[in-house]
Amino acid sequence: MIYLLDTDGAQREISPLPQSISSHFESQESLSACRRDSLWGKALLCYVLGNKLAVKDFTVISRRNEKPFLKTGEICFNLSHSGSYVALAVGKSEVGVDVQVKVPYKERVARRYFTESERRFIEESPDQNEAFLRLWVMKESILKKEGSGLSGGLATYDFSAFADENSFTAYGYHFSLFPLSGAMLCHCGEESETGTENINRKELEKFIENERGT
Repeated sequence: MIYLLDTDGAQREISPLPQSISSHFESQESLSACRRDSLWGKALLCYVLGNKLAVKDFTVISRRNEKPFLKTGEICFNLSHSGSYVALAVGKSEVGVDVQVKVPYKERVARRYFTESERRFIEESPDQNEAFLRLWVMKESILKKEGSGLSGGLATYDFSAFADENSFTAYGYHFSLFPLSGAMLCHCGEESETGTENINRKELEKFIENERGT
C-alpha cells in the first residue's frame, strides 16, 4: 500500500516530534538531526502504523548506511520525500518507493547514472524532463527496495524498454508509476499497486497535536 502526504501550505514547525512518536525510533540522536521533511515522514509512518494498520507496539531500527526497518519484522516499509510530497510504502515483503518533483533534464547527470539506451530514449522524447523523471524514479525505487540506495548504482538497471509504461514487471519485481501534480511516484515490490491513499495534512497535524498531549 502507498500512503501519500502533501505538506504544501503547512504553517507550523513539527520539530521536535512528540515523545510518544519519537520513542518509536531506536536512535533519538539521528531523529533530532533529521530535516523537517523527514520528520513529516516519521510522523506519517507512526500515524499509518498505529491508526491504519493497528500496530501499536513497534520500534524503528535505523543503522548507518542501512535501510530502516521495524524490529518485529512483520511489516516492511520505505519512505521518500521531495518538494512538498512525502510517500510511504508498506508491505509484508521489502518495498521501495520514490517520489520526485520535476526538475530540468541535465545531460551530465544522465551520462553518469543512465545507460546509453536510456539516454537515447530521453533525447528522442518530446518532453525530456518528463522522460528523465520517469526513468529516475524507476531506478531509485528498485535500489531502495533492495536497500542499496545510490551506492547500488543507478546505471546497473536499464528501464528504457519500460519508460512509457505505468505498470510493468522487470528484474523480478512489479513497478507501478503514479503521475502527480508536478511530480512522479514509483513503487517497486513483489506485487503491483493500483493507487495511493492520500493522507490529509490537517489530519496528520491533529494526530501530532494529540500525541503532544499524551
